Amino acid sequence: MLTNKGETMKQLEAINPVHLEHLPESELKAEEYLQKFGEYIAEIGEQSGYGDKKNFGKGIQIHISDTRGRKRVTNSNGGSHAIGLCYPKGWASDEIRKIEIDRETADTFQALHIVAHEVSHALCHEKEGHKGKFIKLVFGVFKLGGIPTCTEVTKEFKILIGDWLRQNGKYPHVAFTDLGKKQTTRMVKVSCPDIFCQGATEKSVKNGEGTIFRMSSAVVLFVGEKNLKCPVCQGKANIQSPVNSKLYQ
Repeated sequence: MLTNKGETMKQLEAINPVHLEHLPESELKAEEYLQKFGEYIAEIGEQSGYGDKKNFGKGIQIHISDTRGRKRVTNSNGGSHAIGLCYPKGWASDEIRKIEIDRETADTFQALHIVAHEVSHALCHEKEGHKGKFIKLVFGVFKLGGIPTCTEVTKEFKILIGDWLRQNGKYPHVAFTDLGKKQTTRMVKVSCPDIFCQGATEKSVKNGEGTIFRMSSAVVLFVGEKNLKCPVCQGKANIQSPVNSKLYQ
């Protein structure tokens, strides 16, 4: 929902916040869903006067990846793994601002709030960091809470994106566990057969597989092996290790 600069919070609060339980899951693939929202929220940011899409370079591109495994940030709780990253446009030869969203995040509001935070970085000059116009965007325009390095979802943010959610549905993503964790009898190895999947690694491609991830046996039994999807490309996924159903009898 695009708002005029003069619109007050009282007017916003007069609009009912969206209730996710009443919404269907989006038919888009997970990364397409985040990309669409990123472009939407960027328009709001630019129209506010605090952000400038010229800082995008040739655009933004949003991916789902293992952000927690590659960087740590300091927040109000002392220390935490990053759940979103925005790279300088000069880091990619195509000059597109790459944004990565935590693959372990499946909650719709949490995922979209991460996108809003990272798009705020992309809209600002790289030297802004978590200061200046970035603060005005995340707190003043996008109505997020928390602190600059660790923002949070608020009621006002839910109201702001309510119309978009009603039109596009819930985030179509299933969280999965850290690939670095040792497999236990309760965890099942699952793979995407598409070697061109964005989550594929050099090792998995050599084995003729795309993204490799793990799910609990309980989740596999609940969802059903035939209904498993790759959390990155949303294509069909295949079980690569036996499901121990006796644990849940």
